[in-house]
Amino acid sequence: MSWKFVLYDWAGLNLALFQAINAGTPAVLWPLASLFSLIGSYWTAPLTVLGLWAWSKASSDPARVRLVRSRLLHFGVAFLLALAAASALKWWLDFPRPHAVLGAAVHVIGAVELHYSLPSGHATYAALVAAALWYKPPSTCAVSL
Repeated sequence: MSWKFVLYDWAGLNLALFQAINAGTPAVLWPLASLFSLIGSYWTAPLTVLGLWAWSKASSDPARVRLVRSRLLHFGVAFLLALAAASALKWWLDFPRPHAVLGAAVHVIGAVELHYSLPSGHATYAALVAAALWYKPPSTCAVSL
């Protein structure tokens, strides 16, 4: 059993799922897919940083400012780590993109790329944003011994 089988093929399930989504998406939704692709890209990280910075400046509550700046720091560090890890894995694994495997049977929105499909940069960035910005309420119960 190979890394490709474990991480990519899933005994044919990956291909079947991709084809169902690719063929089943109506053309009217393609612009929406392009928009979500742009939003879920590493290129929007500066906007996230600017948004957090502006939010910290707009708040008059010192506790809120510290919380937002903490999230900003977490996001920045996590962004650099995620970008480095995902890039290294992409180059190491070098899995093909669907167009390289399926050719004309695939509808591609945007430029055709042939390499580095795994790990997904969009999924990595979405997980990064969710993890870095996830609100965790302060603990309300204290444990006493």
